Amino acid sequence: MFYKMLVLGGGLLFKKRVPVAEYYDSKLKQIFSDEQTQSWMVVLKNSDDEVFRAANQQAFVEEMRGAYLQLLGVAIVTKYNDVWMYSLACSHEEMFLKETGNEQLETIKLAYNAAFGSSPVDGVVEMMRLLNSRVCSGKLSEGSIELLTSEMYRFLGGIYRDFKSIKLTTE
Repeated sequence: MFYKMLVLGGGLLFKKRVPVAEYYDSKLKQIFSDEQTQSWMVVLKNSDDEVFRAANQQAFVEEMRGAYLQLLGVAIVTKYNDVWMYSLACSHEEMFLKETGNEQLETIKLAYNAAFGSSPVDGVVEMMRLLNSRVCSGKLSEGSIELLTSEMYRFLGGIYRDFKSIKLTTE
């Protein structure tokens, strides 16, 4: 592995260089893991929102996966601003979705892409509005909306924390 040395505040910090495909693979496995699905199910089942608890569970999980795929792409684009890197990530994602029989998520992700891009202020809020519309016919309580928005920001924050210790590469 190659390491990049950075000088920060007089101290040395080494950033591990990670190929974008390797990083993407780890995040895709996380998004599609049983643990992640169970985490979303806990949020749904423990909600005080009757409408949310009655939501179609499979549809909810697919929408969350599509939203998380979009957030993963957003993080890479905003951090690296590298079209080639994003292209490699998208190709890797497309191959993963095809191999796992989840091609339908590409369409769902594109809907979240449009929602994210529709707001000059907070694309995640717009993504949440879309999820509310698609999963609960726009009837989620304000508390559920806030909870799911915080779940999306938690995921996005985790990616940016990763970027503090790694540097994605196109190698």
